[in-house]
Amino acid sequence: MAQARVAVKEGAEQQPSHAAIDNGNPANLKPKYLVLDDINIDLITVGVTTCTLISIFAFHFPTVIYSCPALITGASSGIGAELSYIFAERGHDLILVGRNEDQLDAVKSNVEKKYRKTAYTIASDLSLPGAAM
Repeated sequence: MAQARVAVKEGAEQQPSHAAIDNGNPANLKPKYLVLDDINIDLITVGVTTCTLISIFAFHFPTVIYSCPALITGASSGIGAELSYIFAERGHDLILVGRNEDQLDAVKSNVEKKYRKTAYTIASDLSLPGAAM
């Protein structure tokens, strides 16, 4: 087992790693321009947030997000059916997957009537091996 390092007297010869520990690890190459301290991190955060907001309002980014279809598994009843209604209400088209085809068709017709969104159904038991392929 290695012994603990004993403090070396000033001016005595010691290993560079020990000198670095004793002197607070002084670096020969200190960054001059990009020092990541609290102020610069805050400035970077403000810059990224500003660019994001400009891109959202200038390029209508949220319309691209909301036009994507949502894939909902277990959509024939329960939480999956409720999620399909929530996503349809928020403007998504739906891909509904569940075991019971009759219940899937009922959820599909409810979504299309109430929210006027397109819904596609896939009757499949995803708990079976290879069913998702």
